[in-house]
Amino acid sequence: MMELAVQLGEGAVDATRDGQSAVDTTSSVPVQDDFMGAYVEKLQATVREAAGGDDEAPLRGMRVCVNPGNGAGGFFASAVLAPLGADTSASINLEPDGTFPAHMPNPEDREHERATTTAVGASGAEVGVMLDTDVDRCGLIDGMRVPPEPVNKNRLIALSARVALEAAGGKGVIVTDPVTSAGMTSYIASCGGEHDRFMMGYRNVIDRAAETQPEPALLAIETSGHSAWRDNRFVDDGTYTAARLIGRLARARREQGNPQLGLLDLVGDSLQEPRESIKVKMAVAAGLGGVPDAEAALCEALRRTAAATDGWDMEPVNHDGLRCAVEAAGGSGWLIIRGSLHEPSVSVQTESDVAGGTATICEQLLQFEQGACEAAGIDLQPLRDQAAAAAVATPEATANTARTGGGPRMSAAGGEAPRSSTCRVCKSSYAPTDNGPRACRSHPGSLRGESLCGKQPPRGFGKFAL
Repeated sequence: MMELAVQLGEGAVDATRDGQSAVDTTSSVPVQDDFMGAYVEKLQATVREAAGGDDEAPLRGMRVCVNPGNGAGGFFASAVLAPLGADTSASINLEPDGTFPAHMPNPEDREHERATTTAVGASGAEVGVMLDTDVDRCGLIDGMRVPPEPVNKNRLIALSARVALEAAGGKGVIVTDPVTSAGMTSYIASCGGEHDRFMMGYRNVIDRAAETQPEPALLAIETSGHSAWRDNRFVDDGTYTAARLIGRLARARREQGNPQLGLLDLVGDSLQEPRESIKVKMAVAAGLGGVPDAEAALCEALRRTAAATDGWDMEPVNHDGLRCAVEAAGGSGWLIIRGSLHEPSVSVQTESDVAGGTATICEQLLQFEQGACEAAGIDLQPLRDQAAAAAVATPEATANTARTGGGPRMSAAGGEAPRSSTCRVCKSSYAPTDNGPRACRSHPGSLRGESLCGKQPPRGFGKFAL
């Protein structure tokens, strides 16, 4: 590596003056002159392999809206997807700009999600791609839903796990961070895999996946959008994940003869998602050095709560923080307590299958705080505010759609989805779960005014042979 660095640094100017390569080609060090060219070719090959078949342009006709948020990922639209046939004209914020004038490039950020969802809906794009600044994280949008719905966080994990397990013959380990929804373990098991819920931090999940025995895990992925596949040598790369999943969607459409399948159809109907999902961050007065004591005090409050409350059971394995399953009247949920490594704060993250469930969980935890948390310097007001909140999602809530089990379907904005949608052919109203994302009973499978009467679109990834 040092030899290559010296060649690139000291020999570049002299070598290129004569029109020659900047690197000594007689060296035994492997050399790559065109890094981006090779990278683009690799991503294109990833799409083609995932799509299957012999088509050199497997994305022909697919409308994809890429939003890198003025980070480094604009090339994914113009250099990777467009040459494969995709229509990327709806893409936004492609030019790198370190001031990030539109929004922060973060697939978890609501503004990034909202901007991409809006662009997808306005343009009729079928897929949206959200990339972070340095392109190691991604999130997707299913434009085949009305309104378009995010495929990030738990949904991205589920879809990536399903595709990874399918390619591996339905067997393997998926490593995630500790804050995945309760339904993730059963979902991965239903795909033939094993869920290893580990620690926060992409380096932690990647190392865990690479060191898994008797063979490395198939995938290391966080709810933040960090993802590293064994097939990609555990490189943390959001564009690789996006390429793999978009290619798989193209394959599903080709095999089923149905151009209206969306990303969430690949996820299927067995992923149980929560009705509510929130994260409450609380400042620690003593600064970053006081976080361990603050976390210990809050964890002890959780242990007291679990010991005294029916239906509260501590998770048997906790690699990071302290997690507790909650079974209550009308539904179930969970919470996890963690101290931050980067800022003076501790957090309570909780999910529930019922409206108001997260507020109830926070309220119960506060009853057993016994003054120890405030003595440790924790500002409990955010937790008190959440406990007193009405049974609606807060702006910080991350509630996603619950398609079967775990509560009603939710909109991308976090509220309950509308009870009806409008058919794009006859303009009549229909229940959105009746016949797919864009169709009434008379026009199943209709897309942007094009009627495919009588052709019922398949629902769910379960239609595809594993």
